[in-house]
Amino acid sequence: MTEPETLDLGSLFQGRPGLTPSEGGRLAEAALVCLDQNSNTPPVNLRLTGRYTRVLRLVGPVVNGRMRRTHADLQDAAEYGGAALATLIVEVCEGLTVYERARKDGHGFDYYLTPFDQVPEVPDDDFFAPATAIMEVSGILSGEGRVPARVREKRERLKLKPKDLPAYVVVTEFGVPMAQMECYEPGA
Repeated sequence: MTEPETLDLGSLFQGRPGLTPSEGGRLAEAALVCLDQNSNTPPVNLRLTGRYTRVLRLVGPVVNGRMRRTHADLQDAAEYGGAALATLIVEVCEGLTVYERARKDGHGFDYYLTPFDQVPEVPDDDFFAPATAIMEVSGILSGEGRVPARVREKRERLKLKPKDLPAYVVVTEFGVPMAQMECYEPGA
């Protein structure tokens, strides 16, 4: 039996093309606090369903009191933590990474994605050129049974998405922990 692939929350502290190190760290801390709130101290297995059925191993820094106080609003922490895990899941499963945070102007998704190993160097004002997919994310502190409904809700939001890019929906639940990832191709 092979070992599960690892998702290292600590790696987000280095940032990504579309996440500064401080933002990546904030997302990672939020995920760690949500796991801790549910007595899931890394290393812990995350069950992935939907587009893939597999187990991934979550690792990351130890949660401390300052992290708990910073992310005391657990509803916000679950959303930010969901973004952290979605970022790592699409990197491991699809080879894509966050390239840009989408604006909240009715597009119905959270992030633009680009291939992780082909992040282009483009001027800051031309971020659409490298986007090859989009991603809508969500996090649930606990309640595995709520995941399918949240995936359907996020799918509905994607009706406003650009029609020429594949769209990923990743919903994370921190109680089990588990995540469901779906991909909707252009025109779907």
